Amino acid sequence: MDAVMVGYAGGIVLQRSRPAAGTTVAGNPSGVPFASGSDFQFDRKAGFDVSAGIRVWGPFAIDARYFSVNEAEALHNFVTPGNFIGAGFTGPGGTTFTGRYRSNLDSAEANLRYNITQFDRLTILAGYRWIGFNDRMSYKLNGNVATGVYEYMNHLRGAQVGAEFNVFDRSFPFQVTFIGKVAFVTTSAEGGIREFQGNNFIGSFLGQDKEKSKVYEGAINGSYNLTRNVALRVGYQYLKLDKVATGSDAAARSLLNPSLLRTVQYNSVHYQGVTAGASWQF
Repeated sequence: MDAVMVGYAGGIVLQRSRPAAGTTVAGNPSGVPFASGSDFQFDRKAGFDVSAGIRVWGPFAIDARYFSVNEAEALHNFVTPGNFIGAGFTGPGGTTFTGRYRSNLDSAEANLRYNITQFDRLTILAGYRWIGFNDRMSYKLNGNVATGVYEYMNHLRGAQVGAEFNVFDRSFPFQVTFIGKVAFVTTSAEGGIREFQGNNFIGSFLGQDKEKSKVYEGAINGSYNLTRNVALRVGYQYLKLDKVATGSDAAARSLLNPSLLRTVQYNSVHYQGVTAGASWQF
């Protein structure tokens, strides 16, 4: 880091991975699948991405980054062809299901960076990572007659290591940077199912748990210096949450017995997409 202070502000557009296959609504008592978590497919969703850093001594610097992509949404509506079980209820054929899936992602990190001067273009880092991931899948039956909401709040916290490599010498106006990080985190998950008749709450099965996990992040960024101090940047972003509790997984594993949600199980979720913005240095 040649500059004393650097900053970046821009947008990020990510797409959440499709939920894992698993029957969420089935025939009763036939067990024939009527709906699956994989019926939900998320659109791309825009958010914001900001970071700042400062050189503290020689090749050492500290930086912090925060990005957020909220209200990523997928919809799935259908009519049951026969008697059903699912969403915490049983009922007759011809029941209309209005499905909505929403995921919220927030990520914050702070790192100590060290530029390996003998290679110049290689920087290693170590720091702390926090991620909040809220996952909510719901089905409304026949308008608002009954509703089953599967929701989990996940907090991932832990140490992070990583590296960045600039392809070209820092004197070039155009730069390509490869970034890789892995965080060794503890996932704290809490949630389950809440059931409603109309707008009236009628019951729930909830659980909470902690589990050791990892977060993987990779990125490729290209930037062009408009001036000595200002650059435009575009890039590709990938993020994998190795173990988080998800709404669709809860619906599938508790189809015949909602009380199973008093314990928590985990699945993996990933995001990928693009980033674009401007950076500056002083």
